[in-house]
Amino acid sequence: MSENGLEVYGRESANRNIEKMLECVKILLKKGVLVRYDIILDNPYETLADNIKTLRLVSRFPKPYQMNLFHLVLHEGTKLRIKAIHDGLIDEKKSYDFNDLKDNYINALFRLVKGASGLCPSAVITLLTSPLILNNLWLQKPIKVLVDTAIVILRRLSSEKVIRIFHRLISGKYSWAWFIRHRRNRGRSALL
Repeated sequence: MSENGLEVYGRESANRNIEKMLECVKILLKKGVLVRYDIILDNPYETLADNIKTLRLVSRFPKPYQMNLFHLVLHEGTKLRIKAIHDGLIDEKKSYDFNDLKDNYINALFRLVKGASGLCPSAVITLLTSPLILNNLWLQKPIKVLVDTAIVILRRLSSEKVIRIFHRLISGKYSWAWFIRHRRNRGRSALL
């Protein structure tokens, strides 16, 4: 949701409508709709401050939600790739057609928020993106190891599935009787 990112993608500013969007999402959640957000990362035009602003905004979104993270791929012949080459942000001879996110601290935090299905408290994200941590690479390394470990644990717990079932229970799409019967029939591992 950074201005730099929106400008690169040719979209108008959404920042003035953020509060309206958050209210609409709350209404959707009350109606039982599980919201999914798509976030594009690794944009050479976005600064660290832009990524932090987006990360903090995402952590404020009404919960629960699901999130997809995408690496910006600058395909051969696209206007954005030509612009990035002209601006000196990428090397014309290198191929940038890979799909994996860069393995850096900020992307690890995005993966943490995604892995927690939106249930990572915004205060934790604010703390992890504080200037004290962002200005100290020696402090980021052990925190990133902890974050990567938490992501692995969340994947093993299959938290998105748990959140979807919980959301359906509280929205009335599943009855608690179904949930209890389902747990008895499939055992404790049914949710995990």
